[in-house]
Amino acid sequence: MFYRDKANAPNFIKVNFNDFSLNPAELVRNIGNISSRLFEGLVRIILSLLIITILIAMVWAIVKTLTGLQGIFSKDIHEALKVVMLNS
Repeated sequence: MFYRDKANAPNFIKVNFNDFSLNPAELVRNIGNISSRLFEGLVRIILSLLIITILIAMVWAIVKTLTGLQGIFSKDIHEALKVVMLNS
């Protein structure tokens, strides 16, 4: 949300989650800030898990390719060409 008039921009309140002295009225008043921080934290966790999953899949594909190439290059040229022609 963009505010054109900087003088009337709202003052956002920082919420301390470790402070248990907040009364219920303050919790209700700050519920938007609490929920946005919670949402941001959950999105960061989900995106981190997604990046880790993509990296694991890439490493798995590289290892699988290298083991396949090792199987091809460990044979003599005639057998290696047969394997390459049958697998392609």
